[in-house]
Amino acid sequence: PTFRAELERQQQEIIRESFSSLKSATGEAVQVLRELLKSKEGSLRLRAAQTILESVLKALEIEEIESRIARLEVTLRK
Repeated sequence: PTFRAELERQQQEIIRESFSSLKSATGEAVQVLRELLKSKEGSLRLRAAQTILESVLKALEIEEIESRIARLEVTLRK
């Protein structure tokens, strides 16, 4: 492969590995947020709740977009 192609391949591999590492920490992050929901400090509870709600809404938006794309792809194949 050309230098440029190899560089891009390696960059993509680094991104995949980083993403995999982040995904594996998701469970811990959720647990931390759940613990913060029990905090005596109202500001910590509020921020944890906001973070959870924002994350869920973003995930729902992504699911909706993926569903719409899938429907469009089916329509385009017809």
